[in-house]
Amino acid sequence: MIFPVIVVALLIYIFLNRNKIFFEMDKRTIENLDKVNPEFRNAVILFLEEIEEKNLPSLTLTDGLRTPAQQQTLYNQGRTTAGKIVTNAKPWESLHQYGMAGDFYQTEDLKKGKLTAPTKAHAEIGKKYGLFWGGNFAKFKDLPHFELTKGLGSRGFIAKYKPLVLSGKLPRDENGQFNFK
Repeated sequence: MIFPVIVVALLIYIFLNRNKIFFEMDKRTIENLDKVNPEFRNAVILFLEEIEEKNLPSLTLTDGLRTPAQQQTLYNQGRTTAGKIVTNAKPWESLHQYGMAGDFYQTEDLKKGKLTAPTKAHAEIGKKYGLFWGGNFAKFKDLPHFELTKGLGSRGFIAKYKPLVLSGKLPRDENGQFNFK
């Protein structure tokens, strides 16, 4: 009968220490994580958990999966529509369309209407989980951006998977996400 006592004690411990055991994600991050590829989602959750553990400013995932039309709209910005250029990636040239990228801003500043990108300290943590930081892009520094390239780099990932996606040959999981395994 000691087993039920241990289970009850464990449940009480978890309840009393829930803020130390579980970290909280804001609603926007949760909604965006729900739409991205599961591999990227898992890496991001571990990334955000460690950021919390290290007491770095928390991050909000503001933009994850994008449709090709959304990517085209962003690509047009500063070229054929008003605004400044925010991306050099056309549709299917960004890992956002594959559900393998996201843009993040510091949560507390975002609540005040300020867009503060992740820092190099955030990027170092992301690297541990396979996330490549857009601040390390050679030409166009994209400080809010993190992507999971599966060790292929952005161009290598796109070269490998874009033909499969566009031909309909890349399998999808039960939620419609591409299966990159």
